[in-house]
Amino acid sequence: MVCGAILKILTFPGGCCLEKFHRLNPVMIRRYNRSQIIVGVLAIIGGLFCSWLGYLFYRYLLAYALESFGVVVSIGTETMIGWLGLVVLFSSAYSIWNKGGGLTSFGESALYFECLAGSDTGGALVVNRRLGQLTGSAHALSQLFLAGPLMLFNAVTRFANLIPASLELEGRMLKVLERSRAMNKWEKIEEYAGVEEEVGYLIQIDSIDFGTPKNVAKIKANPTYGN
Repeated sequence: MVCGAILKILTFPGGCCLEKFHRLNPVMIRRYNRSQIIVGVLAIIGGLFCSWLGYLFYRYLLAYALESFGVVVSIGTETMIGWLGLVVLFSSAYSIWNKGGGLTSFGESALYFECLAGSDTGGALVVNRRLGQLTGSAHALSQLFLAGPLMLFNAVTRFANLIPASLELEGRMLKVLERSRAMNKWEKIEEYAGVEEEVGYLIQIDSIDFGTPKNVAKIKANPTYGN
């Protein structure tokens, strides 16, 4: 029950602080939110640029391919092809993002292939090298174009995960962090019943580590946070 409440905060984030706690982590929430906003804005800029490249690719290169087969493509058709390409990219990126995935390496992609049998022969080596060049280039282009929509979706996630800038909330968070630091060991989450919101936000900003040693949900203060 406690774990469920904490995971809910991490997925859908939506008294005065003691002076000694402020000395440990001054303006903790604002510092976290500022970093998320900066990264989110950069992700939007990069996402729009990569999406624009994807649009140009679909609009001009595919239109050029059609014209090479004698199909006359109007400017309106080129534009429509570009927008349809973007729809495909955003649909694929949304499916990946919604599952918590991201960009993949060449070895993890469906374009990766094992060396052909009998690759010790000259012909097989040439074929393997040529296939590697083609599939590698195709993978690089697919990741470049998918990066645009993925960066935009990730920017949305960062903005949605901003923590309410409340002195009262930060005070409660710092008390929980100080308690975890004083224990200086892995503790079961159940021991923090009643402060699930604070624990969830502390995990979100990486001031508390979350792990499941021996399949038991536990937390521990991050010794490097704030250093």
